[in-house]
Amino acid sequence: MTRLGISDCLLAAAIFFLAILSLWVPVVLLTGYVLLFESNRWLRTSAVKALAVLILFSLVTTAIGFIPAGFAMMGGFILGAIFGIFTGIFSFIVAVFRILQMVLLLLLGVKALKRETIGLGPIDDLIAKHMPREKEPTT
Repeated sequence: MTRLGISDCLLAAAIFFLAILSLWVPVVLLTGYVLLFESNRWLRTSAVKALAVLILFSLVTTAIGFIPAGFAMMGGFILGAIFGIFTGIFSFIVAVFRILQMVLLLLLGVKALKRETIGLGPIDDLIAKHMPREKEPTT
């Protein structure tokens, strides 16, 4: 149970479901709340994972979106003629990444309702590295 009076599973799922909609402000605020006021390690890790997935996919889609802009800056008749094709291809790739993001966050949200998660390799490693387990106090 969290300090908000709801289960940790429901709060984690809510954060994942808000991330599906790319609602940055609620995701950041709820993740900040969890990190500041909740002591449940699973909940804290889940909140950070939701934010990390949102950031990762946003960075990837933004980087992909810059590729056609780079071609456009090169100019030239040949590049200008095929610019529309490149833009369409990269728009499709961005759309595929957005769908993957939504599916992944949906699966993570459903798993969170059962207090489970999906291993995401590098993201989990990064979270584990920067959120080490607290050491037991020595007496």
